[in-house]
Amino acid sequence: MTKKKQGIGKQNIAADKSRRKVRAISRKKKRDAAFCSPCPSLGHTPQSLIHSQVHASHGQYVSAQVEVSTVTSNAPRRLTITRAKLNDQRVNWLDNNEDIHRLILSNENLTEFYQYCQRPNIKNVNLLGNLLTQFVLERKMDKLMSLNLSKNKITVFPSVDTLCNAPWLRRLDLSSNQIQYIPPESLHRLSNLEELFLSFNQISVLPEEIHVLERVTTLDIRHNQLTALPVSLVRMTHLKSERFLVTGNRIQDPPQAVLQEKGLRYFVDYVKAKESCSSSFDGFQYDKDYLKVILVGHDRSKSLPVMVTSLC
Repeated sequence: MTKKKQGIGKQNIAADKSRRKVRAISRKKKRDAAFCSPCPSLGHTPQSLIHSQVHASHGQYVSAQVEVSTVTSNAPRRLTITRAKLNDQRVNWLDNNEDIHRLILSNENLTEFYQYCQRPNIKNVNLLGNLLTQFVLERKMDKLMSLNLSKNKITVFPSVDTLCNAPWLRRLDLSSNQIQYIPPESLHRLSNLEELFLSFNQISVLPEEIHVLERVTTLDIRHNQLTALPVSLVRMTHLKSERFLVTGNRIQDPPQAVLQEKGLRYFVDYVKAKESCSSSFDGFQYDKDYLKVILVGHDRSKSLPVMVTSLC
């Protein structure tokens, strides 16, 4: 009786192993079927990571990774292309991919932002660590809100035409480039900007028109070649003191050390005090036939108007 029970037990174990093996094969087939089924946007699986081949410009194939976040009703999709030598004519990752909202092309040695990447549905573009010497948008990108161009070789601030194609831009990162000059007319095209990063460039003058960026809450101008700040900064009412970063410059008026320690609030008070001192003679009128004595004292004025000095 015992031997019979042992035989039945061995049969049950073998049957369990067989069933588990069948179930494993079935699960594998389902996974394979899911991987091969076309995704509505990419023609690939909607899983987290896909390996494929990209034809490079020199006729060789190189490995590329395309990362696409899981598709949900609320979350935007993300397309990441890494370790690929991209070519305008031969790569069409974004064709018919209208649900891709975030494009990451960082550290790819790109020398230009290809037109096929300039899609109206994209909200976030990351071009960090490439070889761009300028940034040009030739197509309208009405939904673009965040643009990261840091750690490139850009020498010129984006032009008016380029910024007109990104009217809703809210975050612009141009840090760690080679920019020397900011065209005032370009600033007028950034009316919706909230964050501007210009650190580690070669900017020597911040234009007075900076105040047109009235929605900006963050302004990072660290490690440039600034010797003074525009008075119009006091008109940027949304700019937060803790997000106004100026270290690493050569600002003399007010002194850099004091400005770094006390921040934006000190600069505002400093400018107001300076303006009140220099305006002592504003509207000064006199009749030279009756004027006999002018008493000046304790008003911290640095100079007299020409109309007064001409009497001497």
